[in-house]
Amino acid sequence: MELTHRERQIMELLCDGKTHHQIALDLKISPKTVESYLTRLYRKLGVHNRSSAVAVYAPLWTCSICGNLYRWKYHYDFRDVIL
Repeated sequence: MELTHRERQIMELLCDGKTHHQIALDLKISPKTVESYLTRLYRKLGVHNRSSAVAVYAPLWTCSICGNLYRWKYHYDFRDVIL
């Protein structure tokens, strides 16, 4: 699965727990644009909601500097999320 640079930005902010509005403010885009990106991202990830998107995306995201699997500061147990 390939994500664009903007899609990765949005997913990283989503994984940080930001709302649609906060993501829009951070990226200087409209909340409607964020919703459009999320709809496309959910389709690409094969999910239907925010928590499932985070559960699928987080283990795939690698640190671009070190190449190692990024460890989330919240230490989610993704096995508890029903996809």
